[in-house]
Amino acid sequence: MNIEILPIPPEPNCETIAILKALSQAGRALGELKGEVKRIPNSQILIDTFVSFP
Repeated sequence: MNIEILPIPPEPNCETIAILKALSQAGRALGELKGEVKRIPNSQILIDTFVSFP
């Protein structure tokens, strides 16, 4: 019985310029959304539409 051990793949590079720019843009968008949600009288209704319960 021959067992072949495959090499471990290298760690993915998650700190590329494109990924860091996208993270920065996403952070700004979330901050903007947080500000807008405060203007909604009953924001829980909006949040519940995105949350699924089992």
